[in-house]
Amino acid sequence: MEDTKHVSHSLCIDTSTLADNFVTAVLSGVMDCPGEYRTFSRSFVLAPVPETSSYIITNDQLSVIRTDPDISKKIEQAPLAVPPAASTSTASAHQFTPEQEALIGRVGVATKMNRDACIQLLSAAQGNYDQAIERFTARKEAVVSTQS
Repeated sequence: MEDTKHVSHSLCIDTSTLADNFVTAVLSGVMDCPGEYRTFSRSFVLAPVPETSSYIITNDQLSVIRTDPDISKKIEQAPLAVPPAASTSTASAHQFTPEQEALIGRVGVATKMNRDACIQLLSAAQGNYDQAIERFTARKEAVVSTQS
């Protein structure tokens, strides 16, 4: 498989505890493969290691599925999609006022996104915090509904 990039705002982790403290974890989301998007699901089974108070992965399975063209269109039209050409140095090189920095930080806390993604989101919302959060929520709901 060629180099891929995860669509970070599509990632979801589910966990549960089984008998004898075994844990299952499933990471799912969308990845940007050259020329198309694909959904993936990676499942882990973790067993306790009492001697070290840690866990060891006893099973790891990866499933990759070609994504329906309709889902690809939704991903491409999403306001939070980060184009591959976007450079982290571009946003970082820009000088922001203390108020703008505080707003970027607020969006980061609310969305758990990295700084550059928060800047893109605020830019799309024309610097309006409420609109940025509405855009984030709508995009997140769109991704979740396509995975159901």
